[in-house]
Amino acid sequence: SNVLLMPKLLFFAKVLIYIFGSVFLMAISIAMFKDLRAEQPIRPVTIRKNMLKKYGSFVIYGLVVAILVFLTRKGGTFIFMKVFSVFFNFAPNFTARIQPLSYMLYLFITNVILMVFFILTVPIMVINNKTLGKALISSIVLGLRHFFSLFFIIMAPYLLYLVIAIVE
Repeated sequence: SNVLLMPKLLFFAKVLIYIFGSVFLMAISIAMFKDLRAEQPIRPVTIRKNMLKKYGSFVIYGLVVAILVFLTRKGGTFIFMKVFSVFFNFAPNFTARIQPLSYMLYLFITNVILMVFFILTVPIMVINNKTLGKALISSIVLGLRHFFSLFFIIMAPYLLYLVIAIVE
């Protein structure tokens, strides 16, 4: 039973690390880059203190993204299986062979599309000093306005993840 429990525990540990640590560290990195671009000295202690003031917003953002990914996967699985069952009736042997790969590609595309709308939230919060709500709205608007360019920029590193997932 521990063997079956470990992957789920590892998954939840990754989610918690993302929510409580990764978003915060990403914000610190963005603030440092912002100072570098402005040719200002990098003061890690000051940057950390400033980002700690927004820590609650970063945690909420991480939670929102984690929930959206979870809902996309659960809802997406339902939709995918309904659509796939139609194809299964017409070509059961072929469909059964491509179903796992098709599902993986479906999740890949939906995650990239989701990220198009939310990936700019933390940079907007840090660089433009906006609140979480305003940064989310700005990120969604920018995602709509620049959908294809953001899609391909985000997809490039995700392709490496996709290859690793297929090999596993």
